[in-house]
Amino acid sequence: MRRVMQGPLNPTRSAVQADQEAGTSSAVFVTPAVQQSHPSAAKAIVVFNGTSGAITPLFAFNVTTVTANAAGDYTVQFITPFSTSGYAAIATAESTGGNIPDQLSVASGTMLASSVRMLTRNPGGTLTNFDHTAFVFYGDQ
Repeated sequence: MRRVMQGPLNPTRSAVQADQEAGTSSAVFVTPAVQQSHPSAAKAIVVFNGTSGAITPLFAFNVTTVTANAAGDYTVQFITPFSTSGYAAIATAESTGGNIPDQLSVASGTMLASSVRMLTRNPGGTLTNFDHTAFVFYGDQ
């Protein structure tokens, strides 16, 4: 879908957080400092190997720690919390070892503004660690 610009771009006014959260202006420019305030932007991301014992993120944005509570049971702590517990948690994972199918079901457990508990299960429903696990979070901060 092509979006038609409404009015000229104002090169002297950059978007502020309220502009990004509303997501309606096409007349201001966006700087990196406020880009993450737009509803379409991921607010937190973490990628890790769940089979390696202590969790060391391979990549993280706005995540301070990932704690392994038990097999397939993780708590993700955010640096900047969400404004409420009503945010979206999306996950993907795969196993490269050959014994576990490359599938999972993910459930978010306790969702707090500052953290979330994520569960990864194999197709049989057993909580399972995967070689490559990624969690992405969207919502208002």
